[in-house]
Amino acid sequence: MLQPNSAYGKQQYLPYSVGMLISYVQQYPDLYKKLEFRPLLYKRDKVESIVGQIGEVDVLCLSSYIWNFRLNMAIACEVRKRQPGCLIVVGGPHVPDQIEGFFEQNPFLDAACHREGEKTFCHVLKAITKDQPLNNIDGLSYYDRATGEIFKNPMRTRIEHLDEIPSPYLTGVFDHLFRPDNDVEWQVMWETNRGCPFTCTFCDWGSAIASKVRKFGMDRLLGEIQWFADHRVSWVFGCDANFGILPRDKELAAALAEAKERTGYPHQFRVCFTKNSNNRVFGVAKILHDAHMSKGVSLSMQSLDSETLANVRRDNIKLEVFHELQARYLEEGVATFSELIIGLPGETYESFRNGLDVLLDQGQHSGINIYNCSVMPNAEMGDPEYQKKYKLRMVDQPIFQAHAARLADDVMVEYEPIVIETHSMTVADWRRIYHFAWAVQCFHLLGSLQAVSVLLRNRYGVRYSTFYEAVIEFGQRNPGSVLNSEMGILDGVLDNILSGTGSDQYLTEFLDITWPPEEASHLRFAKDIDGFYRECRHFLDEFLLAQKVDMPEALKDDLMRYQQATLVHYDRRNDVTLNLRYNLDEYIKGCRKGNSVAFEKGDFKYKVTATHKLEGDAEKFAREVVWYGRKGGKFIYPVERVHADDFASIGRGV
Repeated sequence: MLQPNSAYGKQQYLPYSVGMLISYVQQYPDLYKKLEFRPLLYKRDKVESIVGQIGEVDVLCLSSYIWNFRLNMAIACEVRKRQPGCLIVVGGPHVPDQIEGFFEQNPFLDAACHREGEKTFCHVLKAITKDQPLNNIDGLSYYDRATGEIFKNPMRTRIEHLDEIPSPYLTGVFDHLFRPDNDVEWQVMWETNRGCPFTCTFCDWGSAIASKVRKFGMDRLLGEIQWFADHRVSWVFGCDANFGILPRDKELAAALAEAKERTGYPHQFRVCFTKNSNNRVFGVAKILHDAHMSKGVSLSMQSLDSETLANVRRDNIKLEVFHELQARYLEEGVATFSELIIGLPGETYESFRNGLDVLLDQGQHSGINIYNCSVMPNAEMGDPEYQKKYKLRMVDQPIFQAHAARLADDVMVEYEPIVIETHSMTVADWRRIYHFAWAVQCFHLLGSLQAVSVLLRNRYGVRYSTFYEAVIEFGQRNPGSVLNSEMGILDGVLDNILSGTGSDQYLTEFLDITWPPEEASHLRFAKDIDGFYRECRHFLDEFLLAQKVDMPEALKDDLMRYQQATLVHYDRRNDVTLNLRYNLDEYIKGCRKGNSVAFEKGDFKYKVTATHKLEGDAEKFAREVVWYGRKGGKFIYPVERVHADDFASIGRGV
């Protein structure tokens, strides 16, 4: 049973999907006693190494998705050469429902399980132990290599009562992986339900099946939470498409929080919250936040353009509801993040830019994650007719896995098709959107110019998009500048994406892992933070002049000092004090939260607390602030107002 995945340092995903298959078979003793399941294989490695670990087997089972499909196929091909009689079965979300051409492209395979695999896989094992044919099993496509005939059988009805599948955790399937000598920090997958009622065309979770939500039983789930605690599992990743959609999800969140308080485990719970966030989700998120188990809550949009949303069958929450929830989360100190996708049909540069303006104006300053539009085989967007209708043009590029360890040169590279052109977006538009997305994420969401742009928007009425478009333009027309250098690197990344060679960036002086473009730029700026802000001040002077904004020199000075002093940096070792002529901290914080705070001139003294004790450790800064802290807004130091008589004892001034 093989389910390889990338490692993140010592962190490794538990092979949950194949574990579910085994636990289902275990409940049939007459069948199970005829089988020997070898130890589960989960580490991504060279093909030769993995094939050697497989050894001589009668059946090889490959759980496949976009991040391991090419590796799995290379392994299957090599096993077929060495063991012509081995039955090779592939399953997982990457197996296309439309099987035409699949076995012709992968002639070393014998069978493909579609959709839910537990029952289908069990029937396959029953058939081979009884020497019966595989050409009539529902949910299975079978390739008779002897005759060349391909059998596509009817799809299997989905399992209505999910507790028919015993828990692989509670039945001991994974116990052999938790032995003391296995130096792995496990990232555990957890299902509380299956199904998705939404039909987003870019997603193979719902668009191909649009099914009702089916639930695992509460006794089972509470038992699994205890198992996570007993086995000292640090990270639990929820597999639900819409956590928070059911009333009981609040009880599950409370049980996770209670287990952590009682035992210390699990440390973190990551989950996809339901698409149309509501007050129930707020209650769930607050429990996880208070237990320090969540980096943030998704208030996802994907696009804010009505035509685009119609094209992708997406129904977003109303903006007034978004604004209300955003304000409520901010008031409680709960970080949120929103998601957008580059390349959805109907989106233009203007609509994408305007959508980001809307999100920022609605108070979404803690996190906006922007993704490529990947085309999955079982999503509606993977249908050739859909692609023809919206004139989708894709390019295959190495799949980008942020913060993954660098692969050895001889390890199989996985690819994904991403959209670079549609009926509404040219390749040139795609590049322009990417530039703008990079600028907003790098300078605003990671904090290096957020205070500046927030003040300009709220005090002088300058649109966020006007400001960040000007940042891009400044970089493009100033050769030799820091911004120009970063624009050149970004253009090189985009060239690599378009040529199919990938977007990985490695900065070994921080961490030798893949960095998204905006994080890579942020880290490079940090190496000469004073020089970066000198250049930003030069840009600000030019920008205000071009926009005919009459900002006093004293305010410009204070604003840039405040901006740099509040941004977390790895060489900041002490608390600092700010003596300003404007109430910038109160005003900017009020703007972020959507509160009306009077802008005042006077004598204002602030303490900036260096909460991150980084002591010049660039790797720790990269890991804890830029990587781990991004969704939690850890890139800004806490600031508090101090009275004049307390000021002298705080520390040095800035």
